[in-house]
Amino acid sequence: MRELYANSRLFVLFFFLCFASAFAQPSNFSFSVTHTDETCTGNGTMQFSVLGTAPGSTLLFSLYSLPDTTTPITVTSQNGFTGLTAGNYLVVATQTYNGQSGTQQQNVTIESQIQNLDYQITHLPDACSQSAVIAANVVSGNASTFEITQGPQTFGPQSGNTFVVSQGGTYVLKVTDNCGNAIVKTYTFSFAPVVSPIFTANANVENIDCQTIEITQTFETNGNFGYPLQVTFTVNPPSGPAQISNYTINSGGQTVLTIVENVTINPNETYSYGFEVIDVCGNVYTDDGNVANSPVLPQAIPTSMSCNFTDYVISPALTAVVVEASDAYSFDLPHELEMTSPGSNAFEMLQLPAGNYHVTGLDICGEPYDLYFTVDAPQGGNPTVNVQLGCLEGVSSVYIRAFQGIADIAIISAPAAYAFPLPNNVNFALDSTLSLRLANLPAGDYVFRIVNTCGSEWDFPVTVAGLTFTADVGVTQHCGAFDVSVSYSDNSSGAISFWLQKWNPLTGNWVHPGTGAAYLPNTAPTAVNARLLQLGTTLNLNYTGHFRVFSFRTMYSVTDDRFCLNILDEFDVLQTPEIVNTYNFSCDNSAFDVIVEAIGGIAPLQYEITTFNTAPFAVDNGTSEIFTDLQPGIYNFRVTDSCGNIVNRILEISEAYAMAIAASSSCEGQPASLSVPEYAFLNYSWTHVGSATVLSTSATLEIASFSASDLGTYSVRVFTDNPNSCIDITLQYELDQIVPIARAGSDSQQSYCGNQGILDLSTFLDGNFQTGGTWSEQTNSGTLTGNSWNTSSVAPGTYTFIYTKSSGCSSDDISVHGFTIHPTPENPVPFLEQDVCQQGDLNLQASTVAGATYQWTGPNGFTSSDQNPVIPNATSANNGTYSVQAFIGSCASEIQDLQVAIGQLPQFVLASACLNDRMMLGATTVSQGDSVTYSWIGPNNFQSFENPTDISGNAPGQYALTVTNAAGCSETFVQNVTVTLCSIPKGISANGDGLNDAFDLSGLGENLKVKIFNRYGMVVYEMNDYVNQWQGQCKDGTLLPSATYYYYIQNEVGDEKTGWVYLLRD
Repeated sequence: MRELYANSRLFVLFFFLCFASAFAQPSNFSFSVTHTDETCTGNGTMQFSVLGTAPGSTLLFSLYSLPDTTTPITVTSQNGFTGLTAGNYLVVATQTYNGQSGTQQQNVTIESQIQNLDYQITHLPDACSQSAVIAANVVSGNASTFEITQGPQTFGPQSGNTFVVSQGGTYVLKVTDNCGNAIVKTYTFSFAPVVSPIFTANANVENIDCQTIEITQTFETNGNFGYPLQVTFTVNPPSGPAQISNYTINSGGQTVLTIVENVTINPNETYSYGFEVIDVCGNVYTDDGNVANSPVLPQAIPTSMSCNFTDYVISPALTAVVVEASDAYSFDLPHELEMTSPGSNAFEMLQLPAGNYHVTGLDICGEPYDLYFTVDAPQGGNPTVNVQLGCLEGVSSVYIRAFQGIADIAIISAPAAYAFPLPNNVNFALDSTLSLRLANLPAGDYVFRIVNTCGSEWDFPVTVAGLTFTADVGVTQHCGAFDVSVSYSDNSSGAISFWLQKWNPLTGNWVHPGTGAAYLPNTAPTAVNARLLQLGTTLNLNYTGHFRVFSFRTMYSVTDDRFCLNILDEFDVLQTPEIVNTYNFSCDNSAFDVIVEAIGGIAPLQYEITTFNTAPFAVDNGTSEIFTDLQPGIYNFRVTDSCGNIVNRILEISEAYAMAIAASSSCEGQPASLSVPEYAFLNYSWTHVGSATVLSTSATLEIASFSASDLGTYSVRVFTDNPNSCIDITLQYELDQIVPIARAGSDSQQSYCGNQGILDLSTFLDGNFQTGGTWSEQTNSGTLTGNSWNTSSVAPGTYTFIYTKSSGCSSDDISVHGFTIHPTPENPVPFLEQDVCQQGDLNLQASTVAGATYQWTGPNGFTSSDQNPVIPNATSANNGTYSVQAFIGSCASEIQDLQVAIGQLPQFVLASACLNDRMMLGATTVSQGDSVTYSWIGPNNFQSFENPTDISGNAPGQYALTVTNAAGCSETFVQNVTVTLCSIPKGISANGDGLNDAFDLSGLGENLKVKIFNRYGMVVYEMNDYVNQWQGQCKDGTLLPSATYYYYIQNEVGDEKTGWVYLLRD
């Protein structure tokens, strides 16, 4: 085995030395690059030019494929390089002289001007199926030669793209472009059997005007019409010679031919006619018939119907007059109708009520006519239903129509599989014609309750059968083409079509397999975005990729589910081969091994070299992709698949391909891997340096969960079993660091009463977190700066902040932190609406705080959650300090105090007395001092504020006194006063008239002692507990005479009064 030099490492070291010395030596030369773009795979070139270099210096050119500026793809001392693909490159020219070096560099872009070859195959048989022209129509690329390599007839390479063949069958075409790439495709066709065609003939005769008859003659054949066609048309009048016309039809339909002839005929005559058509193949098509010029009579044609009326049109006619009509007809008779438009020969009669009608006028030939017709009352009949089975198995759709349209519809009965509660209104599925279109109904029996726009109602039963189908799709692959056979049957009578589409992985769309036009989901497929397939076999599908075959039919629905696609099959068709890349490895004898990486194509692939330094150089490598022992130079590598498809790649070998280990990740706890390019023809062996244990034998070493124990240096040996190859290389890679995954900690929630000033959000991080992340606000307080949130002016509410911790690994980690600022309630103001006195209700009051609850405390363990609590029958025991707080949620206001002192009620007694002959009513207070006020009320609106008060002469009755003390406390007492006069009468007239009959002392109080004396000092009358008993009688009851008498009065407290009273008796 030959030794493989690790040239990539030498190159890295070399460039390190070159660049290190460049800082010490000025780059005092000019450098330019010219290039040619890539027109064939790998044929891009660069040419290098330098000026002003030092005599005796050496030049090296390093070529980098950007963005990699570390490892060059080649280093050469030549003035150019070939074998470049499209891309961006950096070229560094290094001049070395006397141990010093300097550099100049240029950026170069090579564009891809490759035009990939593609073509479509068609065939055109001659009219008589004796030969056909096969054409390879180039769609893209630059074709140079065309050939048929296999088939009933073969043709060598030619510049023209057409081939004339006389046999049907399967042909394999090969088209080669100007780069030597070849595309092979298969095409199958057959000639129609040469038999006498079977045809059908039909004629349609129509009066054009009063003397012209139009004959439309149609021939339909099971073969093809061979153009040009010779036509003979013969007309035979009832008398006279035949009228014959001959003419040629040069083009038209392949299977259907339509000929139109106009014949002028006199009224009420009958002519015979005949057609004879002879095609270029000698096939004869004939037909004959008779035409009669019968008068065209006007007709009454119903055009539309409403709930109560029907619209008619009278046509064809020159005039129309209504002479008889229904009694409900809207116009006076006779009523001349107007033609709907000039020359239309039509007359509208709108909204006709039921009845009999008679219309007269002139027909289109100017002859008078009489037209009788009957208009029936509109009767739409029962609703009608159409059922379309599908879209999926077991379900169907319905199309329900009702006379004049559906106003309301609901499903009132349904099978158990129906998913919605009943009744279920389905008005949403009414279309613009007020008909129901409803899809995806499970099979079973339904009842629809229908109300139409005329108010009629039906309970309409519908039985729905579910779709069942069988389908089979067969795919037959050929070189560059495939056939699809479709067999399908179901229990539906609805129209169905079958389509082919291709998957575009770049756009994520299903597309037309030929044009690439994208299909929009939930729409109907068309010839623009899909290829129509026929039941049976569709031949000559010249596409590659991933495909699907589906059936399509339209369901009854007002939504997108009316477009019913059932996927019947998906499959792949192999693509033509493609050279992905080439790699060259240096061997110890200055020779190289080259690996050609190719994909696709029909196996097995054949590998060749066709040129070396542009000269023919044939190397047939068979099915091996490894070429060994190659000298430096420019090679053309060719890959051919078993169908004959050819791809080429130009490669200049000057320096070896530097294979390197790539690391996919160094993230803690995540999958990691080390890998080198993987080829089926190479072997791999991974080990940990210092251990002989083989960790992997593939191109990739997988580490399930990267941790510190996985750090260290790893080695991979890459080699081949080919004894002629020098590929045997050992590479090393050191894993020396772990990037921790991002950890943002746990979510949190905080709650505060009122604003909290500035909060450091980082103090709320908890759980497994890393510092150094960023804070962002999900809400909109606008007061977040870094990790500081200023709450001083934010409104109450909930604010959310996101802590994001990023990592070079995985996605960012976040934690969510919520802060709720509850509003602090306003301080309630406690107060009393009025002074409080003993035995009264203590009404504690607090000002209203929106949204708040309240808590009161006070003497004797008093508590209350009312805003305005009441303490009934308050006494001095309720004196003291009462406190109130307002709460919104858990947030409390400051405590507010209220001092309460219960006032004493005034105490007094009422008494009436006669003072100086005046009836005085007075109150005597107890322990109230003089700081009291009095308010008297009594009969006849009596009012007084004095104590005592004079009620002399006022009406007897109840007198009330309210006494209010300095504390504002009031007490009211009521005194019933029977007399309001207390003076001693000067005389009485005891005559029984009820006026002043008695010596009335009732105003002097109770328990009076009274004595009456005559002028002689004798007691003539006396009585204890006196009120008004003396009426001029003596002690013995006799009446005293009129005279002056004297009295002695003593009250219950011993006060005495004496005086006189005159007794008048008459």
